[in-house]
Amino acid sequence: MVTTGVVLVLSAIAHSKPLFQSTPLRQKHPYKGVISWHTTRVICSIFCPCGKYYIGKTTHSLKVHKAEHRSSVRCKNLIYPVAAHFAEAAHSTSSLRYIGIEKVAHLRRGGDFNKLLLKREAFWIYSLNTLAPNGLKIDFDLRHFL
Repeated sequence: MVTTGVVLVLSAIAHSKPLFQSTPLRQKHPYKGVISWHTTRVICSIFCPCGKYYIGKTTHSLKVHKAEHRSSVRCKNLIYPVAAHFAEAAHSTSSLRYIGIEKVAHLRRGGDFNKLLLKREAFWIYSLNTLAPNGLKIDFDLRHFL
């Protein structure tokens, strides 16, 4: 079972919205729940002022994941695509926008949960067209699904 939700950007209060619109393709996607900063097992989206998106997954809380990305941007750690883009485009950490787009529930019968997270991440990467040059995701390995 997969539920979706949203965390309003840079807000500690979780709010539910019926739809969010992706900038790259101008498509509307529904939310079916609420994700708080303490929610784990989340597919999240980072976007910058120039309209590019990065889709990622985390098993940590959304708050911890956001802090990790903010730190990489602030320290200009260029091995990460988000930090490299923000440094190249001279964006500041205050312009980093972050939302949770899907909460992935545990598998009822067990199985490889990380593989499920990767599948959902792949779904959003291709649905929102966030691979470079349209987005900030430089590469995505599909070998996990073979």
